[in-house]
Amino acid sequence: MELELRSRNHDLWHVAWSGSASTSFAIEVAKPLAKCISLPNHLTVQVRAVGNLPKATLVTIEPNDVDDWEVLELNAELAEDAILKQVFEV
Repeated sequence: MELELRSRNHDLWHVAWSGSASTSFAIEVAKPLAKCISLPNHLTVQVRAVGNLPKATLVTIEPNDVDDWEVLELNAELAEDAILKQVFEV
């Protein structure tokens, strides 16, 4: 399920919920994802479920730097499996 997170100053993030339970009443976002999308720690947000999303026809994932490219080339199959397990909605 895709969720829209909106801060008090109207910053907006879209994330997917996998159905996992949280250990608290808060929505927990994985640290690597939060860092990647510049989502501050302990931020209070409004949450809204988003429906009727258009179907993606193309998804592009590009390594950040030369070192990332090298790791990806050496572990392409492992990376593909990991990415496909994490993709819910784009």
